[in-house]
Amino acid sequence: MKKRTLLIGLITVALASCLALVACGGSGSSAAPSDGFRFENQVGERIGSLYVNSPENPSWGDPIAQGIDDGSYVDVTLEATGAELYDVGIITNTAWNYDFYGVSIAPGDTLVLTSDGQLKVGSTTYTTEPYNSGQ
Repeated sequence: MKKRTLLIGLITVALASCLALVACGGSGSSAAPSDGFRFENQVGERIGSLYVNSPENPSWGDPIAQGIDDGSYVDVTLEATGAELYDVGIITNTAWNYDFYGVSIAPGDTLVLTSDGQLKVGSTTYTTEPYNSGQ
């Protein structure tokens, strides 16, 4: 990931009653949370870490979710910051990094990382050049 310093909390994972991330994720099609967003993994492999942060912050901070299986999703709660744009960083279990900058995320949105490495948010598609940090 290209951001280096630490940041604590623009976004928290919706784990209120969960003991593990797997218990909060799923593969169904229920609605995204009204106080946050849903992230769906359709990239073709397991995602090791998901980061979401303010574009003004030089840090990715701590991951907001980890271990998202292909075909699964995780619901994420947004803290009330007034921000509309976010940077989204994704690292797969095979060390592929996808960094998307200036992503517009509104409460109730669904973000989908596709098999061609694009991030889709509603009718908007964000592209990036993935890189492998394990090489």
